[in-house]
Amino acid sequence: GRESLIADFCKEHFYKWQFQMNNDMSVNLLSKEGHVFLDLPDIPVWVKESAGDMYIKECGITHLYLPVKGKKVVIEDCNKLEKIETKTASEIEELVIKNCGNIDLSGLTKELNVKKVRILKCGITTLNGLENITKDLQIKNCSKLRDFDVELKNSPVVTIQNCPLRNFSKPLNSVYATITTLQKSTDLDIKIGNVED
Repeated sequence: GRESLIADFCKEHFYKWQFQMNNDMSVNLLSKEGHVFLDLPDIPVWVKESAGDMYIKECGITHLYLPVKGKKVVIEDCNKLEKIETKTASEIEELVIKNCGNIDLSGLTKELNVKKVRILKCGITTLNGLENITKDLQIKNCSKLRDFDVELKNSPVVTIQNCPLRNFSKPLNSVYATITTLQKSTDLDIKIGNVED
């Protein structure tokens, strides 16, 4: 069943030298050039490690597990995607989520170590799961985000633009914070934590 489904998927989408199958039925992508998953109804295999950038565009997936090790992971125009999670401690350099309707990031474990996160035109309602960003957090044009409800442990650079924030239930910790174009926010209670500028 599932083993043959994954084997068929890998044969169809990768060359033999591009991947390595693991005992737990996950794959490691070996090519440093990266890989694009484009317009697929499903991605039935977990990419456990990726030596290059990974692009997931216009796919029908509803659920995605991030790699344990990876470079840049870009998820774009996946309108059915509801949940992004980690199975275990995970270390990736950059996570970009763009134009994904109703997405939940709260399943990301506290062991997620990511340098940069960009969330653009997504239907997120919470920032839970993003506690361990180390360098840069950008949130732009997220029309359902009303509350800044995450305590950033590493004080990354924070940019929030064109989101209808109304409340900061957690203090803002950032080395440099920019909050602009909050057109629907008439009264904003910002709790400042550790902010340099």
